[in-house]
Amino acid sequence: MREDLVDWISLCTDQLQAAYSKDDEARMLVRALVTQYELCVLQLLRKNRTGRILDQIKTRLADLHYKRKNQQRPTSFKLTSMAPNEPTDILFWPFQPMHVENIKSLYPVALKKGMRLKVFTQNPALQDGIADSEGFIQLDNLSPKRLNYKDFSIGRQLVQASKKLPRFKGVSFHEVMQLSLSSAFSWIYYTRDYFHRLMQQYQPKTIFVGNDVTYVGSTVCHLSKKAGTPTFTMMHGSIKSELWKYSNADCFFLFGEKDKATMLRRGLDASGLCISGSPKLEQKIATYKNVAGVEKIILVALSGPGHSITIEHHEQTIQLLEQMVFEYPHHQFVFKLHKKDRLFYYRNIRSFSNAEIIPYGDEHYPSDVFYWLSKAAVLITGASSTAIEAMVLGVPVITVDLLGHLSTIDYIKKDISLHTTDFMTLKKNLNAVFSQNGVLEQHLSKSKAFAQSAYAHPAEGSAALIVQRIQEYL
Repeated sequence: MREDLVDWISLCTDQLQAAYSKDDEARMLVRALVTQYELCVLQLLRKNRTGRILDQIKTRLADLHYKRKNQQRPTSFKLTSMAPNEPTDILFWPFQPMHVENIKSLYPVALKKGMRLKVFTQNPALQDGIADSEGFIQLDNLSPKRLNYKDFSIGRQLVQASKKLPRFKGVSFHEVMQLSLSSAFSWIYYTRDYFHRLMQQYQPKTIFVGNDVTYVGSTVCHLSKKAGTPTFTMMHGSIKSELWKYSNADCFFLFGEKDKATMLRRGLDASGLCISGSPKLEQKIATYKNVAGVEKIILVALSGPGHSITIEHHEQTIQLLEQMVFEYPHHQFVFKLHKKDRLFYYRNIRSFSNAEIIPYGDEHYPSDVFYWLSKAAVLITGASSTAIEAMVLGVPVITVDLLGHLSTIDYIKKDISLHTTDFMTLKKNLNAVFSQNGVLEQHLSKSKAFAQSAYAHPAEGSAALIVQRIQEYL
């Protein structure tokens, strides 16, 4: 189903951009929302008519709530720098936690080369993690007034234009556009304001965004092209979706050759693709390589429903894993939830004494998946990029695909993982891991070779290669 959904989103996105070919603001909005569309379609598909009406009521109540709060909120913001307002070589602009990990690897390398750096985020959750960085730009007001797209003619026009586009499984694109604008309109427009003020105050020569197909990164890259400022981004997970054809950074740093081949198939220019390996991975290998598997837990890390599998498929997978927890009472299972996943899917598993559920963002547990991989005897997953990270550390990988949704995933298609399609094969694969027979030995040999092809390991180090490439643009 996902391929059909992505094709539909691409068709509607392309038609809207063509219809607004001379309206730069509209094209920026349409493109910036491209990954938001997918999440909103999945949300709409889950709801019947009654559910949608209830959502509309909740939205109106939320609007009233925001109107009351907005009376006390400022409509502008002030930038306060902890460093002199000098011209900047690289402005780092993270928006999600995984973006910060890459920045922390690149920052000391760039500083040693005498580069002038600044780092800025409008995400309140990231402020504490980067506040000690040299060149950190403080944003005084992190909760500006919420903007309603209905108050802007461009927002109303895009919703109206979306009514003419084809439907997908009963979902109209104008519903998708409404949901997308409701959730992201303020972020996009404030990002535009931040961009212009940062450009005026710090004159960055280059900008390094966290992810250039999400609404913040896409908006920054769009505005940077108009300003003539080169932009860079770094992959941090799967780039298999066709929606990556909307990537618009000037230089995209990739883990390995297979990722470059994927982006070339998406139609991106080879001159803007650079195989760099992963700075984060290099750091994690150095930290955890020698302690892998010492505690022998069974780590379960699914990607959650939405991108690769349906909700129904996800629920069936968890039911299967519940059986495994029951079948193996003397083994400790740890379920590390993805940000797309939800705790209520695991409500039955929580009652087992040999199972621990780690919700996404729970500060009571380490968030670093490498920490958990270092304690794992085996990883059970679906299409998560954690599978390849486990292979790098030499942790056996069992993949679960009950409905055939993951058949195109490379490490499944090439028979690298210990693949599972039902309860009996899952039990067989788990027993193979713990008995350490020839099946496990063959699997580890194949997964090691696959991991080496997936991640480049530059002689100078991944972070040094990336910084050197950025210097070439200065």
